[in-house]
Amino acid sequence: MKEITAAKLGEWKIIDLFKKFSVRSHYLEKYDDAWCFKVGKKYFSISCDMLVYSTDVPKTMTWKQVGRKAIIMSASDIASKGHKPAYFLVALGIPRILKEKEIKNLIKGIKEGVQEVGGSLVAGDTNESNETVISVTTIGYSYKPPIRRTLGEEGNIIATVGEFGDSAAGLLIALGKLRSPKGVFPSLIKAVNEPKARIKEGITLGRMGILAGATDSSDGLAISLYNMVKNSDKLGVVIEKLPVSKNVRRFAELNNLNLEDLVLYGGEEYSLVISVKKDKEKLLKEKIDGTRITKIGRVVKGGGVWLKKEGKLVKVKNKGWEHFKT
Repeated sequence: MKEITAAKLGEWKIIDLFKKFSVRSHYLEKYDDAWCFKVGKKYFSISCDMLVYSTDVPKTMTWKQVGRKAIIMSASDIASKGHKPAYFLVALGIPRILKEKEIKNLIKGIKEGVQEVGGSLVAGDTNESNETVISVTTIGYSYKPPIRRTLGEEGNIIATVGEFGDSAAGLLIALGKLRSPKGVFPSLIKAVNEPKARIKEGITLGRMGILAGATDSSDGLAISLYNMVKNSDKLGVVIEKLPVSKNVRRFAELNNLNLEDLVLYGGEEYSLVISVKKDKEKLLKEKIDGTRITKIGRVVKGGGVWLKKEGKLVKVKNKGWEHFKT
């Protein structure tokens, strides 16, 4: 009998194996990317993320950008809870052949990432490994409970904090597979090399009290929405408008690519996907801390994620970036 491998299982089924015995937080859903506890009047949220050089780093990135990205990846999860990142623990695996200059630049990037999102490096570990691996644990806090990864209720507004597709386009350009439209190459490559976590936006939205749910979108818009559906009883999402940037629209036209695939399944945006309470819709601004907010659809009864096209509903696939399968 042939053994089932990690490639066959995929990331999500492996995570499910952990979920069978992991302790659920009183404040967050079972299928969330963070954990929360309360001390006194403060709510503390914890999240862990890992950057592996061979799967997460294109050749266009510098070592400083690698270090910074590791911090951004983890801090983004905390931002989606409406909490402020405060403390970082970094475990660093380094191969013997890595040069001193590269190590210093890597650490410089980690330092700049911590300073950028706010907070302090408090602990960590260093070890030898076959390739560079950075595991970052972020602890954040707020005087308000964390925002759950859920849809809330029927009629709520689904919106995104930031646009989608640039990072997917930038990665394809960085890999040398496709062309860039004139004048947008720097911005598309920057979307890959220097992703931006929506820290201020997440904290602001948390304080406004208008959200029924939220998640970050590191694995893609489609998977982000399905993660929210998973935590919601008999509810789904109808997408009426995709949060497409002008640059990725031009990129898709130039390379004859499906624009919907880039936006829905690309991943690595580190934007926020939010469910706004229907009675608070008037309080949702067009921009939060300078970042565009796009209303993309609504919560509906039933389940699944659907895209409205020419008056018809088309089922969105539950796919995106997934380790072992991508």
